[in-house]
Amino acid sequence: MAISWGGWNGRLQVGIDVSQSPSSPSNGTTSVTLTIRYYVRTDGYNFADTQTLKLSGDVSGSVEFYNSLTGTNESKLVATRTRTVGLSYSSRASRTFKATLSGAFNGATPTKTRGYTAPYRPAAAPGKVGRPTASPLSTVVDVRWSTPASNGAAVDKYDVLVERPTGGDIDRRNSGTDNYHRMYGMSPGGDYTVRVRAHNSAGWGPWSDKRSFSTAPLPPGKVARPTISAITSSGCNVNYKAPASNGASIDKYEINLERASSSTDIGRWTDPNGSPFFGVDGLNRASDYVIQVRAHNSAGWGDWSDRAPFTTAATRPDKPARPTAPAEYVTTQTMRVYYENPNTGGDAITTWQVRLEDTSGTVLGTFDDGNGPPYYSGITGLQPGRTYRARVRMRNAVGWSDWSEPATFRMLSAVKVGDGTEWIDALLYIGNGTDWVLAEARTGTGTGWAS
Repeated sequence: MAISWGGWNGRLQVGIDVSQSPSSPSNGTTSVTLTIRYYVRTDGYNFADTQTLKLSGDVSGSVEFYNSLTGTNESKLVATRTRTVGLSYSSRASRTFKATLSGAFNGATPTKTRGYTAPYRPAAAPGKVGRPTASPLSTVVDVRWSTPASNGAAVDKYDVLVERPTGGDIDRRNSGTDNYHRMYGMSPGGDYTVRVRAHNSAGWGPWSDKRSFSTAPLPPGKVARPTISAITSSGCNVNYKAPASNGASIDKYEINLERASSSTDIGRWTDPNGSPFFGVDGLNRASDYVIQVRAHNSAGWGDWSDRAPFTTAATRPDKPARPTAPAEYVTTQTMRVYYENPNTGGDAITTWQVRLEDTSGTVLGTFDDGNGPPYYSGITGLQPGRTYRARVRMRNAVGWSDWSEPATFRMLSAVKVGDGTEWIDALLYIGNGTDWVLAEARTGTGTGWAS
């Protein structure tokens, strides 16, 4: 600043110069230093005496000096003082400096008063935001914070940053002037940090301290449709893969079995091991089922998988019941074997067989029955009065059933005797020297006897 002079009095003037450092405060400047210089000058009149300059206002005191000024407008620096003035964002400090001269031989008492007004403190970037609060859910977090010092310019936006503890941005958003924002992109059951900084016309303030938080886990994801393997007539293996755990370890699986036709639950099993497959047994052969799987963690059960349909394998037919040989169909040389189909094993029976045995179990012949139940009448040429046994079995695409238990029957005798009421079969026995044995009828072949 230039010297500001007071009015002439007794051919003398008092002047004050106020300079400010720094002259142009920056946004980091909190105060300025004032240098106040006090001057005396003459209009050309010669002085040669001791005078006193009294200082007042924001600087006080007296300075005695020898005034030997002679030249026109010749000035003399009498005193220098400094003062520190703080700067404010909201107000401007004012200072007043005054000097009065006395002691001149001619009685001159010039005086000067000068004012000073400090500039506003230049705006700086906002202060550091306090550590925010975090209210996490499973995949989002609600972040709140307090407004920091604006430092001379209104906060116009905030920067909110969610990171992994090991580094790496997850979500970064500008929230405007609100002190709240919902952040996205987190995984269930994950560990994260969040921090906030503020902005104004002077720039970005420092980041807040980080707030750590953990998102809540969710139930596991939906298990992919299982695959069914090792299908037998009574069971299968259910193969499935672990879904997304969603932030908490999967601790078990549930397998649900239903009939395909009615969606009726047949069974539900828990697999605590999370094995690659789970064995299901006790099913009906050649039956249609569907299976679903779901996973569990500390947050609960996940969704059921899509249904996996399968059909248990067929088996060979069950062992048929013992056949019958009704007496009304037994003659001296022919008979009928009556029988029923057993459980088919889930596949159509295509072939039936009848086996003829003697009483010792020796197989006398096996006959295919092209028609199936209820009876087979193709056995002929049997011996009158002889006892036989007949068994049956069936076949489907899987294989033959076991032979049934035998039906035992005796052929009619060729000889009849009367009992006074009717003619009945007579059995002829002959002695072999030890026992009486049933006589068998034989016919001559020309070379021998045949049954």
